[in-house]
Amino acid sequence: MNAVTAFSPGKVIVSGEHSAVYDQPAVAGAIDLRVHATIEKKESKSIDHCVQLFADHFHKNVHDVVPQIEATLPIGAGLGSSAAFAHAVFRGLAMYFGVEISNDEMISLIQESERFIHGHPSGLDAATVVHGGVIEFQRSGEKITYASLPVNMLKDKHFFLIDSGKPQESTKEMIEVVRQNIGTHPHLKKVIQHMGDVARTCITYFKEEKFAPELLTANQRYLEEIGVVSEQAKAIVSDVENMGGFVKVTGAGGITQGSGMLLAYHADEEKLQAFLHDKKWPFFQVKLGVFTNV
Repeated sequence: MNAVTAFSPGKVIVSGEHSAVYDQPAVAGAIDLRVHATIEKKESKSIDHCVQLFADHFHKNVHDVVPQIEATLPIGAGLGSSAAFAHAVFRGLAMYFGVEISNDEMISLIQESERFIHGHPSGLDAATVVHGGVIEFQRSGEKITYASLPVNMLKDKHFFLIDSGKPQESTKEMIEVVRQNIGTHPHLKKVIQHMGDVARTCITYFKEEKFAPELLTANQRYLEEIGVVSEQAKAIVSDVENMGGFVKVTGAGGITQGSGMLLAYHADEEKLQAFLHDKKWPFFQVKLGVFTNV
């Protein structure tokens, strides 16, 4: 068969990172930064982990199939790159072999690949990149549920992803940091619940087709309290807030140096863009709430 190409969007968490791991609700959206996977026939001495998962699940011979990856989505920056990589590869393999994969089955496959990397992922990244748009997400034990939220009010809005520096810690390590912090400081259990409350409020606003940027700030304060934001990232957050913007970490975070990408919004997007240029911080301008099938 000729080569085929599939893509996956990346994702940002609007509200609820880390608290989603503790069965609290979260809100996340797909963004227009992507991973493209081209599946072609080619001899290979090793088999990619995702390709092997696909082979085992669908009983396909994949020894002469190789995925070639291209991406506009930054890797290791809290934008769901590992889930997007797996999604693009699985979509490409499904096209190549003529296999139908339901959304739930695709999420399950991505979760299996994510466990190999992150240990115990919440499922939020997988659900968001597969479903697209903006979703409300809830995990209860091993069961995950998700549903679409309205996105019409986002069509004329631009968001910015500010690079605070690549985290030295992995997502798996940051999840463990939070677990240890909660173990040492039991009051942080309440903070996790408060983060869930912010997500619930965010869901309510979205259902009313409203976007409330002040909730980004509220979520950021709780992320700082549970100890996943570096001083380097806090300085950027402070500067953006001082010029009237709203900003938060949008991934697992990082504490040694950078904390990955920061999701930022300002009612005057040109003012924020000029500010970021003046600061000489690396950034991306993105649309939030894009769909996988577009």
